[in-house]
Amino acid sequence: MSKNLHILALVLFIICGSFPSKAQHIFNASNELLHVQEAMTPKSGNLTLYSHMDVNTVSSPLDDYNVWIVRNTIHIDYSIFDNLVLGLNTSIYQDIHRKDPSNNFDHLIFTVKTGSFGFGNDHFFVGALGSYMLPFSDYNNNYGLPYTAGGNEIGFDFIFSFYTDNLFPKESTSISLNIGYYNYFDKDEDISHNSREFLVNNNSSAFKYSFGLLVPTPSLDIVIEMWGHSFIQQPPTIAYSREDQLFLTFATKLNPISFINLNIGGDLLLSGNDEETDFNAAKAYSISPIPKVNSVNFPEWRFFLGLEFNILPFNLVADASIFSERKLSKFEANRILKKLNEHKANKEWSNKEIDKLNKNQLELEKNVQLLRSILRQE
Repeated sequence: MSKNLHILALVLFIICGSFPSKAQHIFNASNELLHVQEAMTPKSGNLTLYSHMDVNTVSSPLDDYNVWIVRNTIHIDYSIFDNLVLGLNTSIYQDIHRKDPSNNFDHLIFTVKTGSFGFGNDHFFVGALGSYMLPFSDYNNNYGLPYTAGGNEIGFDFIFSFYTDNLFPKESTSISLNIGYYNYFDKDEDISHNSREFLVNNNSSAFKYSFGLLVPTPSLDIVIEMWGHSFIQQPPTIAYSREDQLFLTFATKLNPISFINLNIGGDLLLSGNDEETDFNAAKAYSISPIPKVNSVNFPEWRFFLGLEFNILPFNLVADASIFSERKLSKFEANRILKKLNEHKANKEWSNKEIDKLNKNQLELEKNVQLLRSILRQE
């Protein structure tokens, strides 16, 4: 039975990864949020795969067709320490609405994330993320996709998170804020769509920002995000997706099997759909508005489906205990025991805190030995 569940999970992962997809960059497989990073990182030895699919379409009544963008993104990350995660993301296009289907392997993104640095009685955590995009496609400046000209792009983000429960932050409601900088390093890159070159004069760059809310419930997690960017150095006038953009995301995270999370939701473009591309100048480079009448620079909505597969540590049986070895690292166990000792020394508890501790007293006593055994093993 256990073997069959494992095989079924792998099949679902492959199926989900083969759906049509078009997404903004998602940098981590093990992240609880989607486009927003959270400051807490998984324990060391955690290996996670994530496949993200999203789909949208733009109608073109004049030409009697719909514009579809099909992309498959797969993400993998590994926690080498409790505070450090390395990630690799790849993107392969199946259809981005162009006549030449060659060279669909678009890019690789390498990421380094550090986090789980707590303060403020461990209600607050901070972290940082660095990303490097290595391009492979020789066909860039595509409609309906995040701007890229084929440069080696680099980004940095500062991550701040607040958790309502300082004993078990990963099980509690949380708020995360990201502020970052992104440089496209596109100077001297050719963004023309024909043999006539158009070389970018200056490196484009952007200020990134995002806000995310995660609300866990017994049956599913609710995710609400607002995220976007504002260009510091705007891409050339003939480029697609050169507008400042702001998105709203609503999603639910389901956990049908202990090692699988299923994300279902959608993105809505709140601002940035006003066309700023100069198609009079772009015409000479075979860059045209889509649709030809009442063109929109970016699709206004997306539906997405994502499948997260926890490879290591692997556990087929869901453990209801919040102290399960699958979830606790030495760092987390030390933090919880420290908090328990602080509570014992505190003589000015509020009624709410007393009720909360009384409610969990039996489970706490039952699992103290497990906490200590985890610390001895590590």
